Amino acid sequence: METSAQPITVLDESAALEFLGSQSFGRLALVLAGRPDIFPVNFVLVERTVYLRTAEGSKLFGLAVGHPVAFEADEVHELGATSVVVHGEPRIVTAHAEAEAADAAGLRPWVATRKVNTVAIDLTEVSGRTVLFGPEPEEAELEPTD
Repeated sequence: METSAQPITVLDESAALEFLGSQSFGRLALVLAGRPDIFPVNFVLVERTVYLRTAEGSKLFGLAVGHPVAFEADEVHELGATSVVVHGEPRIVTAHAEAEAADAAGLRPWVATRKVNTVAIDLTEVSGRTVLFGPEPEEAELEPTD
């Protein structure tokens, strides 16, 4: 992925999806009982759908309700960081063929617990950015903002 000399580069959708597809760990954000919550999860991206597995419990319940969710994956390295945030509609995968396709794409539980529920998040919004680390500029160097 190319970066410019600018400290912040907004990724187009294609680059953001490419980055997301290169990752396997992210954070699922959803609302449970009127309260926002974040869950670290492993995942795979297949076209415009994020797949993850979960056990029975509050996370599955929150996803089954069908309210929109947010999902984020990032990577920090010596020179900067990249972050992609997506929004989408969650659904429990009931078609065996779709669950097998997610498995074939590399979806595997990382923790030695049974996670028999495959969840899909069909993406509706995709955004991302890459930032380059560096010192804060002096005030005289700042470009005016409107």
